[in-house]
Amino acid sequence: IVQYCYYKSILLSFCQIIFNAYALFSGTTYWNSFMLACWNGVFTVVTVFAYVLDRDLPRRTLLENPRLYKFTRTGRGMNTATFAAFVFRGLMQAVICMAITFAIYGPTWVHPVDGRVM
Repeated sequence: IVQYCYYKSILLSFCQIIFNAYALFSGTTYWNSFMLACWNGVFTVVTVFAYVLDRDLPRRTLLENPRLYKFTRTGRGMNTATFAAFVFRGLMQAVICMAITFAIYGPTWVHPVDGRVM
């Protein structure tokens, strides 16, 4: 859940960073406040429900099946490599999302001083 929350935040923030560079750091935001609320609500609610509906197994079951918790004990699920993969995935998807946006709307941009469309 932690890495997923980092991933969705990185995706959101890198889209904003790419847009700010494209808009010549004019202070314009890519996201409006309603979109930000929806982003955090929609993409977080699934993981929250997964966490709430998760339940511990009885101790006896765990002792009889050590393979069930071997993955978490070895640290393979959350380490530097998996974190870097989530960061990379968020960065690449932000680039793809912004490339699609720029392809749809074209190469025009608004001049930051006088508002002319270039």
